[in-house]
Amino acid sequence: MIPYSPIRMRATSELTDSRILVANLIEQNGGDPKAVDDLLAGLDGPQEPDVASGTCFALGALRDLRGVPFLKSATTRGETEIVRAAVEALARIAGPEALEALQGVAAHPEAEVRTDLLLALDLRGDGGPTGIVRRLALSDPAPAVRSQAAQQVARSPAHDAVPVLIEIL
Repeated sequence: MIPYSPIRMRATSELTDSRILVANLIEQNGGDPKAVDDLLAGLDGPQEPDVASGTCFALGALRDLRGVPFLKSATTRGETEIVRAAVEALARIAGPEALEALQGVAAHPEAEVRTDLLLALDLRGDGGPTGIVRRLALSDPAPAVRSQAAQQVARSPAHDAVPVLIEIL
């Protein structure tokens, strides 16, 4: 734990997991093929929630597809903070494997997790009117999540969005 913001890259009064800062620096300098293996070494058993969340954030910072299996398993954990960290990390990783890992989160019981999912899909560029966003807009149990999903659909090109918006109405 160090007093440094891993994202803003400046000193801060709050202690942060140093692995996140190191992962950001590795990614900014071209990556390292051994980084994911080194990060996951020794994490086979159960981890404390802050350790698991920090691991998720560090894997997201690395943007390496090899971290997706760990992140996918983290989306099924019982602790909401770990699931939210995994969703945020998966948003930073390009590729169909990461998108597939996000699909299961659409059924998570916590509305805040499903809201994070919508933000992640928007960040990835997968927030269009098909698939997960469409499903959440049409049938999510939380009105706030349905509303946010409908707004994401509405930001899509008209020829894609209008049929879904009519279906929502």
